[in-house]
Amino acid sequence: MSGLEVLGFSVVGVILAGVLGFASARWPRRRTVEAEAFVVRDPTGRRRAKLGMGKDGGVRLRLFDEKGVCCVSLGVTPTECARLHLHGPQGALRAAVAVFPEEAGVGVVLNDQAGRPRMTVSVLETGVADVRVLDEDGKILWKTR
Repeated sequence: MSGLEVLGFSVVGVILAGVLGFASARWPRRRTVEAEAFVVRDPTGRRRAKLGMGKDGGVRLRLFDEKGVCCVSLGVTPTECARLHLHGPQGALRAAVAVFPEEAGVGVVLNDQAGRPRMTVSVLETGVADVRVLDEDGKILWKTR
């Protein structure tokens, strides 16, 4: 390539860079990203987090361990119930905290390794507290109000 050709390509490159720079500065970048779901993957491609719509129509954030097991789920149901679910190493639901709509109040459920409720604590909007201890079949062993 001759010196004149190199100079010509350089001038074209500078002009093209200037046009592209002007065009990108003229059109502002969008600050909002919209989608039905977002998935975060680790460097090996495994899903580690998902933000999206749940099967029940609510919105949910789920966090997964390195084996792909859901450890934490945070969401709002279609009926405006806010909830936090904590799962064990095999994925069984171990603890749940929920704030229910209207007059229902707030509650905590503690489950055994198999995911069966063993203890519940709730406070209604009226201020009434309820504590229950359950056996493995869900029968009340002890309760207070």
